[in-house]
Amino acid sequence: MASLTKEERFYHNVRLLQRRTKCSNTVCKEFVRIFKEYGNQTASGIDNFDKKAKTVAGVDYFKLHGCPNCDKYVYTPDDEHINCPFVKKDGTVCGHPRYKEGKEPWELAFYFPLYRRLQALLRIPAFKQMLEHEFTRPSAHDANLMSDVFDTPAWKEFMGPPSQPCRRIGLQGCTDGFQAFNCGSLGFHPIEYAILSLPPALRFKPEFMLLQMFLPNKVKGVSQKKYFDFASKYEMNALFYQGANEVSSTYIY
Repeated sequence: MASLTKEERFYHNVRLLQRRTKCSNTVCKEFVRIFKEYGNQTASGIDNFDKKAKTVAGVDYFKLHGCPNCDKYVYTPDDEHINCPFVKKDGTVCGHPRYKEGKEPWELAFYFPLYRRLQALLRIPAFKQMLEHEFTRPSAHDANLMSDVFDTPAWKEFMGPPSQPCRRIGLQGCTDGFQAFNCGSLGFHPIEYAILSLPPALRFKPEFMLLQMFLPNKVKGVSQKKYFDFASKYEMNALFYQGANEVSSTYIY
């Protein structure tokens, strides 16, 4: 982060320490509290720093609710429907309740907009330079030699020739399930993307991957499609045809 105060640099180092040691937020905040007590700090708090860091990094999320009956409709945060309004092919309305008893949704997913993260990354000159790896790497002398994804016919056909500066990037989506807690009480399916335009050594490092969604484990197969359809309408189509910098804040819910 640019233009950090001395206090913010301290909080930044605390978060870097958390990343290295895998300690919890509770441990981090307790460490900050003790340090402030003995260091005469009058800091505003690590929470304020986190908000600023998330804004600069373009990290944000919102919740989605899905209909488990028709497997077609996704409720956005500003959607006031309490019953599924999806109209089936026979003209009937799905009508399945959005919530169980106690206002708990039948399906809950978390969505992390890609365009904000991409806009933040593209403001970093070093990152933009790394995207030019395809253009600047040594070219293979043997046309039949495939040393990277850039050499494959599918990449060349779909992506076209590289340029400097880079004017397009390739993403590879992947997903797998995991348990959120050791007791196995809650599972999630993360949907994330590797940026294939980056050098090979960086593509699968967590800091360079793009998280898009957390889907609940119970949502499988065709039931997941409605969330991918939402992502396409929300930002993926615009990212493909217009580019990250052209996606405006009108997409924010």
